[in-house]
Amino acid sequence: MRIDFPVRLLPLALCTCLFHSILQAQDTVGVQVSSLTSAERDAVLAGVRANGQLNVVYTCVPAGIMVFTAEHGSASREALRTSATNALTAVVAAQRINGTEITLHVAQAACELTRGQ
Repeated sequence: MRIDFPVRLLPLALCTCLFHSILQAQDTVGVQVSSLTSAERDAVLAGVRANGQLNVVYTCVPAGIMVFTAEHGSASREALRTSATNALTAVVAAQRINGTEITLHVAQAACELTRGQ
């Protein structure tokens, strides 16, 4: 049995795999916010861009999840967590932020589950 794979898609597939591997290797901090809105997500993204210390690598508004990584990859997990919490509390009330840290993989699975309902 032969599987046809368009040769034009090979570079895209390789880049996707490489990018996913890089994200998995970086320290990420995932945070869940109850009742996150698109406007709040956008405000957090704008604040993160202006600050320059964090990157948002994944968001899922239906599940209320945002995943952060350090801009330069050198921050400790605690510093990353503190920066992510500060970015969120500038926009949403601290009571809405779940204190349990989640991984990128768990964030993606939770989003799929939420969107499937």
